[in-house]
Amino acid sequence: MRSRPIILAATAALGIGLAGGVASAAGTGSSKMFQKLDTDGNGTVSLEEARAGQGQWFARLDTDGDGTISREEFQVTADKRFAKYDLDGNGEVTPDEVAQAKAKWKNKTTN
Repeated sequence: MRSRPIILAATAALGIGLAGGVASAAGTGSSKMFQKLDTDGNGTVSLEEARAGQGQWFARLDTDGDGTISREEFQVTADKRFAKYDLDGNGEVTPDEVAQAKAKWKNKTTN
């Protein structure tokens, strides 16, 4: 049962990620994430579409395909995300780096 807390944490992180992505998509109107989730193209993300997105997210993290996300698999993803914010590579993220990374992401999704 050791993997259950990791799966719960991963699911919680996904929920936060999906909510944040959908909220920012609604604000910009052209987010690639929103477009990916809105698979029927009707301008809204249904519960079914969100769950499908969750399944895709889970599959990306489950790199060995065993149907669970290990701590190591989860950590790899967390490390990649951290690196996107740690712009100067010093192992710490400052508020300025967060703002810069968000601006960079926003430019990618609106262009």
